[in-house]
Amino acid sequence: MKVIMIGSINLDETLRVEHLPVKGETQFVDGIDQAVGGKGANQAVAAVRGGATVQFIGRVGSDAIGADLTAKLAATGVDTTELQPTAGQSSGRALIMVDTSGDNTISVISGANQALTPADTTNFTQADVVMATFETPIAATVAAFKQAKAIGATTILNPAPAKTNVPDELWSLCDYVIPNETEAQSLTGIIPDTEAHQQQAAAWFFEHGVTHVLITLGDQGVFVADAKAQNWVPAFKVVAIDATAAGDTFIGHLVAKLDHPLAQAVRFASAASALTVQTLGAQPAIPTAAAVEKFMEAR
Repeated sequence: MKVIMIGSINLDETLRVEHLPVKGETQFVDGIDQAVGGKGANQAVAAVRGGATVQFIGRVGSDAIGADLTAKLAATGVDTTELQPTAGQSSGRALIMVDTSGDNTISVISGANQALTPADTTNFTQADVVMATFETPIAATVAAFKQAKAIGATTILNPAPAKTNVPDELWSLCDYVIPNETEAQSLTGIIPDTEAHQQQAAAWFFEHGVTHVLITLGDQGVFVADAKAQNWVPAFKVVAIDATAAGDTFIGHLVAKLDHPLAQAVRFASAASALTVQTLGAQPAIPTAAAVEKFMEAR
């Protein structure tokens, strides 16, 4: 499975807190953890660990952080030849707070990620899957998905973080859209808290030209639908300590298994996500396919 990731890459700086701060509250923490992050980078690493071959197309700053991020992403097995340093730009950074139950908040400085252009994202002629998120410019994603359609590749959009005024052209280019429940609500105006509401949210995407919709519902599982049928895949029951990379792990492992029946791919990706939330960190917590298979055998 050859995958092109149109993606963001950040320096993740993570603080462990007893509870997520409320307005006006000051908390002391013991330290800060730093690692490679960004939804694009995390999903690329997850796809590689799931068995796919991944090329990353993106931008970093012309700074020491950018050089370090590029080297570390390459060390995971992701092809970074199209990850370009950008003069006059700083690299992306994210401040993540994680509480003792594994819930988190994330604030992102996009930096060079927003310098990605349509010209950057069309220099490929072979791919099975082209995937993107909303952490890079939509115009660059539209161009990439048009190129994907021209070569017969499958397109996958993780619309995170949710945006308003998304052009209909982008939705019409999407084979798969994978939002979480918050993103689904922001985009459709429908809270996907019941099966009926999940069907209504999925219908909104179908009306805009999307072929498949997967709404991830955390520990409630995944709602999977196309225009003809829908299904709910339950989550694996585990004790979560850090959900930072859960969604990215799900998407990356799903992509790596898209040559299998969709129900099997979703189940495998759900198992990968369940493993991830039991470990601290983002990329360090993303499991290999072998680890996921072992976990599933024990279930």
